[in-house]
Amino acid sequence: MGSPLQDFPLRGEREVELPDPFAPRSEAPASAAPLAARWPAAAADAAAVVLLAALPLLGARAASGQTPRLSGIAWVIGFLLYLFLFATLVPLVLFGKTVGMALANLSVQRPGREGSHLSIRAALRRWVGTIATAATAGLPLLWTARHPEAPTLADRLSGHPLTVD
Repeated sequence: MGSPLQDFPLRGEREVELPDPFAPRSEAPASAAPLAARWPAAAADAAAVVLLAALPLLGARAASGQTPRLSGIAWVIGFLLYLFLFATLVPLVLFGKTVGMALANLSVQRPGREGSHLSIRAALRRWVGTIATAATAGLPLLWTARHPEAPTLADRLSGHPLTVD
């Protein structure tokens, strides 16, 4: 009696050649992601940081029954910056993308090194560029908006453009 399972070809008897995954690639360097792809990532990262900062503030309000005073607002802003630093720096170094970048299918990788992520210094420079852009109400983005794939201030400071996956 024969085997109960049979292999039926889907289309003819020809073999399909698969590309060699270990062959060197001669791709052109990836261009920077357009601003339209970056907005959802920035919004998701900002929402995550605000949510994580709001939880202890609401807990303190519930425990004490008082709202933060004007002098406490500086501490809240400092906490937001601290939280944003670690919500950006650690994922960029470990995974090459933040939570917002993952949702928007964007990543930051070293040019010419597939699968290699940013160094701590490059991730910190990227964070400083993002903070500088936010602190100036997006003024550096005017230069980026001229060309859809131009690098942002964070891209230029870190030396690693944000690319679409």
